[in-house]
Amino acid sequence: MLHIIIRFSLSLACISCITFSQAQESWSLEQCITFAQQNNIQLKQSALSTELSQESYLQSKLGLLPNLNASSSYGINTGKNIDPTSNLFVDQSIRSGNFSLSSNLTVFSGFSKVNEMRKAYFDFMASKYSTAQLVNDISLSVATAYLQILFAQEQFAIADSQEKVMQEQVDRTKQLVDAGVLAQGSLLQIQSQQALEELNTVNAKNQLSLAKLNLQQLLNMDHTVDIVIPTLKIPVGMAFQEMNAGIIYETALTLQPGIKSAELKLKGAEKGLSAARGAYSPSLSLFGSLSSQYSNAVKRIKDGSITYDTTLIGFDGFTTAPVYTFSPNYQFENTPLGNQIKDNFGKGVGVSLNFPIFNGWATHTNVSRSKINLLNEQYNLELQKQQLKKSVETAFNDAVAGKDRYEAALKSESSAELSFNYTKLKFDAGLLTSFDYVTAQNSLSKARSETLQAKFEYIFKLKVLDYYQGKPLNLQ
Repeated sequence: MLHIIIRFSLSLACISCITFSQAQESWSLEQCITFAQQNNIQLKQSALSTELSQESYLQSKLGLLPNLNASSSYGINTGKNIDPTSNLFVDQSIRSGNFSLSSNLTVFSGFSKVNEMRKAYFDFMASKYSTAQLVNDISLSVATAYLQILFAQEQFAIADSQEKVMQEQVDRTKQLVDAGVLAQGSLLQIQSQQALEELNTVNAKNQLSLAKLNLQQLLNMDHTVDIVIPTLKIPVGMAFQEMNAGIIYETALTLQPGIKSAELKLKGAEKGLSAARGAYSPSLSLFGSLSSQYSNAVKRIKDGSITYDTTLIGFDGFTTAPVYTFSPNYQFENTPLGNQIKDNFGKGVGVSLNFPIFNGWATHTNVSRSKINLLNEQYNLELQKQQLKKSVETAFNDAVAGKDRYEAALKSESSAELSFNYTKLKFDAGLLTSFDYVTAQNSLSKARSETLQAKFEYIFKLKVLDYYQGKPLNLQ
């Protein structure tokens, strides 16, 4: 018993270590996307909808085959009843049973079943592409949240660095004030700026926590995830500018699952209309059946049980010899079930032709509904294409603008850094006031913040273009 307890304790310890190591593991963007795809509730529901569509498609295919049904019944009647096997009145308790096997095959019904099967197939494929579109959307959302964490981490690192630099400047300014080089007001102003930098650091840390929480909630996890910090490569040129929004749109039309889903739904609506119109046509069916029955009222003569009674009925007129008649006596027994099934076995086959004349306007209503549904799917496909075109054009223009903004931000940051370094040298020499120093410091902080924001916006816009072109979402 002791060794079992020890083994159980060791197992718990191993599980705890594994869980802890998983919680501390840094995840790449690909790992986050994979986890989201495997655990997202909406995606699981979409997968179930696809399974339901697949079952409907399978049922519609099997619906083209003949049906086969078996039935049986058993009953007990007392008193005066009709024997179902002889159709005669009998005054006894009757136990009877019926057995039948029947089949029916629709030979022609205006191709309604065939078109229903094709509609079910298109609906099933449309559902698969809808799930694929949801996978893409979730992947893009995860990538966005991942980039937001990277942005917040860099922003926090810059704020923390600025706070440390400002603290060093406070110490240096204090020395200059103590030496009589600068006035006390310069130290107070630098200390005020240092407090502002400290506030910026706290805000940046809070933004980082919120970004991590956003990814955690998106992944539906109960703890935050540490992510891998990749080396982001900013494209030097604009390779995608060799293309244009129209080319990317044409590529997206052939690759985006949402468009394929809308196209398949339209095809399904067309087949649904054909199936509804098929109800106007006559239907031809073949049917056949096998049946038999049983009753305990059915009797048969028991083998070897026949005896004869001799009765005097007169005398011969010539010889005066007595004349006798023989009356047979029978002993009966219940006819066995197997014999009755064989004796009462019946077969039937036939053809049924049905002409629809009036059915409460149901067929006309179904056709009208199918036409409306077809028109709605046509509008839906056109709307999907319009939205995709707008999204691609917007993403392309945003990427072009993002590059221009990023390049301008880099120049601005470089100028602000040169200006700050020059101001710092003059301030340390006592040639400028603390106001000038703080102004230069604020300009540099603002320029770095704008460069950081422009950098990540540019990367995100490029990833959106990759998304529309069907490229994998990664940060390589």
